[in-house]
Amino acid sequence: MWLTIDGQKQRRATGTDDPDKAAEMLGEWRAQAKVGFRKDARLRYEEIRDDYLKSGGKIQESVCRDLDVYFKNIYIGAIGDKLNSFREWRESLDRVAEYKRETLMKEIAFRKMKAMKGRKKALSAVEIAKIENEALSGLRRAYRRRTSGSSIFVPCSTMPSRRRRKAE
Repeated sequence: MWLTIDGQKQRRATGTDDPDKAAEMLGEWRAQAKVGFRKDARLRYEEIRDDYLKSGGKIQESVCRDLDVYFKNIYIGAIGDKLNSFREWRESLDRVAEYKRETLMKEIAFRKMKAMKGRKKALSAVEIAKIENEALSGLRRAYRRRTSGSSIFVPCSTMPSRRRRKAE
């Protein structure tokens, strides 16, 4: 029988010639795929994390601490369903919200400094508001582009753009 999981076809043997029993097994496999069931569900989060770190992988300390708190003693088969709730939980933490505010303030200061370069006249209130809005929308775009799932803003102005990276 063929089963499509996350857009990829997977073939599984049913071990039976009975089409009704095979269809029943296929339905069961589909249900398992929806809930994120993994074949080797005996592994826990801590074992996967330790193997990853031993193999040379790196995780930011604050992110690792939050992962440890949220996924402590959870089997890997159950983690798939909890990733979005982890992201929401982490974004609601006071220290993460404070870090986002600090990053935004630094980004605004950087953009103001950049706008004042070679200028003698102070920025107008309209220009300052425009800089603040651009900084906020730039940080939101950067955050959405991140695929790591962590809730850390990366300032756009400090990241090389794709065009500049290709040219280098």
